[in-house]
Amino acid sequence: MTGDQGNNPWAWAGLLKWSLNHVDGTKDNSEMTPMSPEDRAFLEKVMREGIVDEGERMKFILTEATKAMEYYRSLATDSSSAGDPPITEGALEDLLQELRDVVEQIDFARAFCSLQGLPFLLGCVQQPEVPESIRQVSLGILSTLSQNNPPVQQQLLEMGAIKTLSDLFFEDTTSNATKAKIMQSISSMVRNHELSENVFVSLPQAPELLVT
Repeated sequence: MTGDQGNNPWAWAGLLKWSLNHVDGTKDNSEMTPMSPEDRAFLEKVMREGIVDEGERMKFILTEATKAMEYYRSLATDSSSAGDPPITEGALEDLLQELRDVVEQIDFARAFCSLQGLPFLLGCVQQPEVPESIRQVSLGILSTLSQNNPPVQQQLLEMGAIKTLSDLFFEDTTSNATKAKIMQSISSMVRNHELSENVFVSLPQAPELLVT
């Protein structure tokens, strides 16, 4: 797990939720409720008309992802009281794929980081209760965020992301498909970033990773 989570392996989920609730400093959204029919109709309308505010759309996606992670956390702690998921795995995967498209733009990538999105993604990929498809798309987002983006690469380096993903690669439960996504992410994190490259080659796992 990432180094500053203490004894709570799900702290990353709460951090993102707090950031989303306080991002504009004007209202407390701690009591989040499902979208009303009117809100959903409006969203569908603007999607059809192509006038979506991508910054607001990113926050919406992250809010939905946070609800899903709270559900997965409940499975880890008390599956008997978890209830029904707030969003299907397929719908969440689609939203995260959309998020990946949004953060290809460097300004939105930086906004994502300011919302504590990086610890969220790193926490997500490490939790076995999170469906593998969601972990894989989260790895894809990490790859997109860090590719040719030195400030993001630096943040991930300081968070120990390279070591975290390297350790995850060698866990017995990690599938080959997920390993491929991990290698993609690590490659984006270290490419053209000298300090990250140096950290990577110093890892005990580096020789084996380089021949995979």
